[in-house]
Amino acid sequence: MMEIITHLNTKEENKMKSKYIVELPELIPNTKGINEFDHKRPMFILEEDFKIIVNGDVNIIPKGFKFDNASTPYGMQNTFPSYHPHYAAAALFHDMLYAGEIFDRKVNDALFLATMKAAGCPKWKRNTMYFGVRVGGGLTYKKHTLSSVMNVRRLLGITSHLRPLFPDYQKGVFRGV
Repeated sequence: MMEIITHLNTKEENKMKSKYIVELPELIPNTKGINEFDHKRPMFILEEDFKIIVNGDVNIIPKGFKFDNASTPYGMQNTFPSYHPHYAAAALFHDMLYAGEIFDRKVNDALFLATMKAAGCPKWKRNTMYFGVRVGGGLTYKKHTLSSVMNVRRLLGITSHLRPLFPDYQKGVFRGV
């Protein structure tokens, strides 16, 4: 079973290789834990703007965004802790993309994969985590309300109610406010 999953993920990763090229000026976002929980997961707040470059376009995730790092199932946290330098930036970016329903879910997941690669996450780990968000991420998406989506979009200066906002990656969405 694991061989099939790895094969599918490698195939998917190869398909996405040329589409999204991610660069990370900084590997680790500056965050601090806060006394809030989401589904029993501790929440963190971004203490300063964080830049992620996609296809040459600078995306700014604004200071003040709250997120839970990687939403790893409890039984897998020894292998995939919720925080690790290999995927800290990817988890932050993915949480912002999901919570704000910025792009189609498949695009958000592909950007998660590309960001983990840019951070130096080993291929087996990033493919497994990518598979996890492809399988389990839909549950999170279904829990969103228009109000929760708009709260995130306001941080980005976005007022549109379209869900998702764009079907594919668009330049200039994360410019900061």
